[in-house]
Amino acid sequence: GRAAGVRIDSGVVTGDVISPFYDPMIGKLIAWGGDRAEALARLSIALGQCEVAGVATNIAFLQKLVDSVAFHDVGGQLDTTLIARHAESLLPKPVAASFTVHAFACAALLHTEKRASNSDDPWASSSGWRSHGAVIRHLVFFDGVQRNRLLVTYQQDAFVLQMNDEPAVPMTILEGLESDMVIRLGHDILRARVIPDGARYYVFHNNRQTSLQTIDPLREACERLSSETCERREGSLTAPMSGKIVVVLVTAGDKVAQGAPLIVMEAMKMEHTITAPHHGRVERVMFIPGDQVSEGTALVVMRPPSDDSE
Repeated sequence: GRAAGVRIDSGVVTGDVISPFYDPMIGKLIAWGGDRAEALARLSIALGQCEVAGVATNIAFLQKLVDSVAFHDVGGQLDTTLIARHAESLLPKPVAASFTVHAFACAALLHTEKRASNSDDPWASSSGWRSHGAVIRHLVFFDGVQRNRLLVTYQQDAFVLQMNDEPAVPMTILEGLESDMVIRLGHDILRARVIPDGARYYVFHNNRQTSLQTIDPLREACERLSSETCERREGSLTAPMSGKIVVVLVTAGDKVAQGAPLIVMEAMKMEHTITAPHHGRVERVMFIPGDQVSEGTALVVMRPPSDDSE
């Protein structure tokens, strides 16, 4: 149910399409109380209960802001320089996601595969079942800070997880209804909501949201290696969010170095520079300045330089 003294204002409903011309603020959380302290306490609790997947939010920053001593001090300086003055505590460097968060994402992935198999026949199952020997699976997640390797060992009714070089921990999926996951991790029974979005998993645990991206090491290795080892893969660069192309710095045929700026686009009232992920040759530029593009749209197609062009 709704918490007392809290509401959400938004101008969009399910099925609406938000164009790139829409203001970035598509929802607003509002809290009130008998005094400032009560209103901030309600706002802090409500922020911790927010679960938003698929779009970027500033929930984590707002939690730090409303919980900070500076923001609570009504006798202090509450002006537009507050964030800059307390940037170290309000805007800390990102931290790596915990093993627990990775375990929930892994559990959601495994549970989804089990449901997708929809069969009691172990030979048709995608769960990793084998008639003899241990089955070990290698998963890689990127948490925005670093890549973490998970080794998943399949057992009869459970799994054993090992992240990087940490000790292995047994995990059992106790419940997986919709997005609600309940797992036994070691001796602890834990609950979280996990929302999958393609290769990304949003984990809501202990009033904190974490986004994990699954990585396919084989595909990345193939893209890095030469044609003598595996087939070259065409590389395309995509728009990180919906916006407008401002400047195009390359044309088809240009040779570029890794990190070279290719396109500048404007999105969320800021400029974003699309750079070359590797040395190569520009094969095609899809847009010109002034064009509007959607998130995920391919902007430039590059190929690694051919051996005879080095």
